[in-house]
Amino acid sequence: MSPTPKRLTCTASPAAGRRITVGILLSIFAVNFMDRQIVAILVEPIKRDLVLSDAEVGLLYGLAFAVLYTSAGIPIARLADRIDRTRIITWSLVLFSVMTAVCGLALSYGQLLVARIGVAFGEGGTNPPSHAIISDLYPIAQRSTAMAIFSLGPHIGILLAFLAGGWVAQLWGWRWAFGVAGLGGLLIAAVSFRFLEEPKRGWADGSGTTEQPSGCTVVRSFVHVSS
Repeated sequence: MSPTPKRLTCTASPAAGRRITVGILLSIFAVNFMDRQIVAILVEPIKRDLVLSDAEVGLLYGLAFAVLYTSAGIPIARLADRIDRTRIITWSLVLFSVMTAVCGLALSYGQLLVARIGVAFGEGGTNPPSHAIISDLYPIAQRSTAMAIFSLGPHIGILLAFLAGGWVAQLWGWRWAFGVAGLGGLLIAAVSFRFLEEPKRGWADGSGTTEQPSGCTVVRSFVHVSS
């Protein structure tokens, strides 16, 4: 029986593990934005097939998504302070990928709206833990470069949404475009489950602390910085 292969992380091979981690997080960020923006390129066939008004599309694309995305991000970020961040990221990716595929199955405006709310909720769980992981992997002198690479995600995601989404929709229709986008996210989730591993908190700064500040302490620190 062959031995189980090691997962490449900062503890096994620091340089390779950090690069793999940032690469996976970048891919997740890109898929996050692809699934978020794909509605923009598919809006006309969706409006035509489901007979939607401009107001309904605005709610679908803007308000409903934004409210759920922002409201989900804060409690999920607090949860990530206490449990394995990689599992939060990966399961959030699974959730919004599945809900993106479900968008392609919607037969009414209500069904599509619920599916998009699911996408928003899932996407709210990927970015805060990703920033925290990168901060734990890279010392301050290297952190800005790692964050800059990670920040390429939205640009790649928008490019994928308009190119791949438009191409698939032209060939097979808007429903297939959602399905392909969701499948892409699930494939990246499989990679994340296999290779993404939780780094030691405070590892890059040499603190190794696991103590988490209270919510009031966090708010006071923001007030102090802004004043």
